[in-house]
Amino acid sequence: MKRALLTFMMLFAANNIVLAGDFEDGLEAYERNLYARAYAKFMQAAIGPGLVFDECLAKTRSDNSETPGDKAGWSCLVEDILREGNRPTAMFYLGVMSEKGQGVVQDYEQALRWYKYSAASGNDMAVLNLAVALAQGRNVPKDYQEAVRWYAKAAEGGNASAQYILSCLYHRGKAVTQDYVIAYMWANLAVSNGDMDATEKRNEIARDMTPGQIAEAQRLARQWKPTTGTVPDRLQGTNGKEPTVSGTGFVVSRQGHVLTNHHVVEKCRAVRVTTEGRKQGVTVLGTDAENDLALLQLPAPVQIAARFREGRTIRPGDGVVVVGFPLPGLLATEAQVTTGTVSALAGIGNNTRYLQISAPVQPGNSGGPLLDQSGNIVGVVVSKLNALAVAKTTGDIPQNINFAINGAVAKAFLDSQSVEYETGVSSRAVETAEIGATARKFALLLECYR
Repeated sequence: MKRALLTFMMLFAANNIVLAGDFEDGLEAYERNLYARAYAKFMQAAIGPGLVFDECLAKTRSDNSETPGDKAGWSCLVEDILREGNRPTAMFYLGVMSEKGQGVVQDYEQALRWYKYSAASGNDMAVLNLAVALAQGRNVPKDYQEAVRWYAKAAEGGNASAQYILSCLYHRGKAVTQDYVIAYMWANLAVSNGDMDATEKRNEIARDMTPGQIAEAQRLARQWKPTTGTVPDRLQGTNGKEPTVSGTGFVVSRQGHVLTNHHVVEKCRAVRVTTEGRKQGVTVLGTDAENDLALLQLPAPVQIAARFREGRTIRPGDGVVVVGFPLPGLLATEAQVTTGTVSALAGIGNNTRYLQISAPVQPGNSGGPLLDQSGNIVGVVVSKLNALAVAKTTGDIPQNINFAINGAVAKAFLDSQSVEYETGVSSRAVETAEIGATARKFALLLECYR
């Protein structure tokens, strides 16, 4: 095999001009419907003449590998040689002809292999054909996840048709996490690359978005560059990995704004929320690192949002309710409800930006709502005292010393972000179970992927 491969490489050096001629001859024959001649010429342009060509051809018919060089049958298709001249395009034509039975016995599996090799060598049309075949189950098992991967590859290369298709998939949430921002971005790029059908799609997506989401999508489109990987990070999001950090957030406006802690979303490559059992991408609209607050945007408006307490401030000794997702993966997957009291109207060092509470708090509660006994927001859960650190200093383990960001600080942050949040008067006590049931409708599990 090594001798054959060496022979092939020598033949390649000697016949480079001949191979270019083979491709042109194949193209001319194809346009004249001389398919048998076209197939032979494209095959020679794709692999090369001589005994090595016959050896490669024989072995590739039983070789199902996806990447050139993975198996013996394709080891003669050296990757750097594949990128030379018209070889990827010749492979694309071989795929088309194998699929249609032009000049060769119809063979869908062989067509798919040619598309894969041409796509791996950088041919955008092969990438798109491969994606369509997988998405439609066109003589191959339907695989939307794999199809999306190839659509993304074509879109990242600047293919307007693939960009338009991705905008549709992200708008509907089909085979991907629904994300209006990414959907609009791809539609915008498709329009810029000449796909006029994408204009109507972009307008349709915009009707489901807030002005902040549209601004973010436009920003991503401006920053996007072909094949740089800048957008794929946002596009792929989780890349199949487990979340790095998880926390809680809660809806603070019917426009889909979500409030959480800054440290929950800090340095996240992607942030996902779980609503009605389905994960969705969210956009980070603004942060306040000093007060540990962050504002997120859901893909669509909502029907229920939390209300902030108005009127008299909460007092030490007043009962409070914490709703959140502590220790995800270990405890129950639904939002959990715990109760306690306000211990003090200041945190460590007499910091009045915080409330000290006795309600139990665990990792994962960060960013969740702190509610009074009427079910109105009085704070944002932020942390618990490090019991081990205190024990080393004092010799005693502290109990139920936890903290929340004061609701007044949270409202000031939302005011700075022009969020239209709702308020309510805390005039009567409501049963804890009822408060928890209502809060579960606007409390969200957040997952950060770094």
